[in-house]
Amino acid sequence: MKTIFIITFIVAVFILCRIFYENSTFKMKRYVIYHRKIGKEADGVKIAFLSDLHNNCYGRGNSKLIQVIQDEKPDFVLIGGDMIIGKKGKDMGNARTLLQNLSMQFPIYYANGNHETRMKFNPDEYEDRYREYEQELRKMGIHLLCNDTVVLPDKKITITGLELDEYYYQKLQKVQMSEKAMEEFVGPSDEERFQILLAHHPEFFERYTEWGANLTLSGHNHGGMVRLPFLGGIVSPQYQLFPKYDGGKYEKGENTMILSRGLGTHTIKIRFFNVPELCMIELKEKR
Repeated sequence: MKTIFIITFIVAVFILCRIFYENSTFKMKRYVIYHRKIGKEADGVKIAFLSDLHNNCYGRGNSKLIQVIQDEKPDFVLIGGDMIIGKKGKDMGNARTLLQNLSMQFPIYYANGNHETRMKFNPDEYEDRYREYEQELRKMGIHLLCNDTVVLPDKKITITGLELDEYYYQKLQKVQMSEKAMEEFVGPSDEERFQILLAHHPEFFERYTEWGANLTLSGHNHGGMVRLPFLGGIVSPQYQLFPKYDGGKYEKGENTMILSRGLGTHTIKIRFFNVPELCMIELKEKR
């Protein structure tokens, strides 16, 4: 009995220490993307992709995260949403500080996640918090892509930001996206330039590629929170067990989705064998 107690105690301490460690550190994950629409203008372009910070902080003023990004010297920074926590009274200071610092050094393109969207479309509950946050981002010079598109003509890259309404984030339900929904949200894709889609929710990857996304950048699923060997992430924010997309690189034909495991947590602050990550993506011409 004593032996069982000691073993149980050691395991419990290990789990708690591991959770604490994973909530206070991050890693950088590198990806290289080859595609026929990446020409010489975009060859070697480096992108820092951040998602699901949830106002987390790595070092004072997010100095550790900022330093890693600075050292990589990306051409621009893409934000996949949920940089804040969409709940009453939750602080946004860490996210603001990070974005303010990065915006002084790099172009930033930002698509909302479900937390920003929740605050945006429920002003009676959240008052002016989202509007004030959005105004601050615009003052920083950050490009907010809320079902909007920007073209980088010198690199022949098009970036579209998809903002889904709350219907697509229902819990405990398998929601479908119709074939025409994408064009209703964001219009047609760019068939000539390399088309990047910032789409917070990874569940609809196949629809994104049908629409014309060459590279989809997503987050939301937090890597499945707890990851098991050979099985991957256990649960999605919609409480779906073993989600199809939990983190990493996915391909459909010649098109790709990079799914970040995110940089933070909210509500249930648990990560296990699931270290938060910053994604660094390099585009390469397909020769």
